[in-house]
Amino acid sequence: MMLLNAQELDGLKDSAQSSRKGRLKAVFLAEIAATPSGTMSPASFFDRNFEAALALPALRDDELLDLCQIAYWQQIDLQVLPAYQRCKKEQKWPGRALYLSAILESVKENVIS
Repeated sequence: MMLLNAQELDGLKDSAQSSRKGRLKAVFLAEIAATPSGTMSPASFFDRNFEAALALPALRDDELLDLCQIAYWQQIDLQVLPAYQRCKKEQKWPGRALYLSAILESVKENVIS
């Protein structure tokens, strides 16, 4: 049986976080590429807002992607996004994914039209 010290454990956590970020960033960029772009670079926007999104409790990958896309299409940082503020205030609730998905669809309709 092998025990990990704190430094090794932190290294594994960082590696897992980096892997998750890379995977989600690729999906985010693919989604953004499918529609007209804003003035912000999608890659740097995602990098800047990823950590803020992770501050929300029990945030699923689909919810994180929805939040980042909503903020990107509205061209504002995640922390000032009303949907982010609600998620931060109410923490985790059963309808959070549906709420974010509905907002994203509404924002996309306004951007594309």
